[in-house]
Amino acid sequence: MQDFKAELGADTATLTYTYMTSTGFAGYYTQVLTFSKENDHYVVSDYTEPSYMEGQDKSTIIAFLAQNNTYLTASTLYNDEFSNMTLNINGKSQRFPWKTVANSSFLPELTYADLDKDGRSELAVILCQMVGSVGSYSLQEEIHVINPEDFSEITVMDPTAAINNHVKSQISDEGVRIVIDDKTAYYYTASRIVPHVGDKTTWLNILKLGSMISYYVSNDTLYAQVSAQISPTGFLGNFILTYDYAGDKLEITNITFAPSF
Repeated sequence: MQDFKAELGADTATLTYTYMTSTGFAGYYTQVLTFSKENDHYVVSDYTEPSYMEGQDKSTIIAFLAQNNTYLTASTLYNDEFSNMTLNINGKSQRFPWKTVANSSFLPELTYADLDKDGRSELAVILCQMVGSVGSYSLQEEIHVINPEDFSEITVMDPTAAINNHVKSQISDEGVRIVIDDKTAYYYTASRIVPHVGDKTTWLNILKLGSMISYYVSNDTLYAQVSAQISPTGFLGNFILTYDYAGDKLEITNITFAPSF
């Protein structure tokens, strides 16, 4: 077993275990514990044996939420990658041509949030498209925002394209300067950078964007985090991009930079 999580009921606890084998992810197993009160203490009075969770078509469940009985399945596992996915919500399902890496550390994430501010929650599906080998520091997530009523997808603006359009950067012997929309400027001196990323002889000529891209949701707002690499193994920090719904898509309305030191 790699990990587990618990969902509590009135007198029960549903445990979901993430199983791994030497070849990788081996699926989810679920178990229900029932509690009763004895001498002012709650004790386990009954339990079920752990049972394997699978989709209606016998495919592997790779992500799930109790909310709206939501789960994502994959019917194909090849070269450490899941594909041929089906999204299930409240008994309805839709197939998608998505792919994600079959690694227990980067399994898909499902999150409900009102991202378009219409009073109803959308489903954010976060997949991992690439995980580099040791030393390459490569992780790129992909996000899909789904209307749970009809499985339609809301377009999400590409974060690296937004950075290329709104950010200017310059690397010199003195340090690194970053300017966003010709207004907000960040400056980091070489003396501050070198102890964290290495000697200036290893620095790149320009910042390398997007070796690591991740998404997260907080307070019904979507954010993207895009890495800024200054040397083959050193990162200056991350651009943080905020999304807002406009028209029929989630657009980036704010960009900031957070150093990694």
